[in-house]
Amino acid sequence: MRSTSAPLEPSALEALIGTDQRVIQDFLQDFDVSAARMAVELAEVCAVRQPKHAAAIANQLESSARSVGAWNLSDLCDAMEVAGNASDLTVVTALMPKFEGGMVTVSEYLRSLQASEDQAARRA
Repeated sequence: MRSTSAPLEPSALEALIGTDQRVIQDFLQDFDVSAARMAVELAEVCAVRQPKHAAAIANQLESSARSVGAWNLSDLCDAMEVAGNASDLTVVTALMPKFEGGMVTVSEYLRSLQASEDQAARRA
């Protein structure tokens, strides 16, 4: 896994969609909402022992995380996808705590970015 100082690198998203900060903020907010939904789905399919379904969800989340530069989260999703495709629910389940921690870290970071944006807008 990559080791970065921040949970995500917005420059990865800028490379895909440009530098319009409003568009980036909207995209990051959409990512946060959809990633949280997919995380719930992933936990649910793990609970009912469906590793192939877990792999499919992890694949979707991996792509989304990579697009916003959430490298560590993306790498965790990749590992979960590989394990799920191999029907190794033990590994998928073992990775869940790290994944859940990664989700919290990314979500908190996104909220701090939003708070900074809001604060800057009030000063302007």
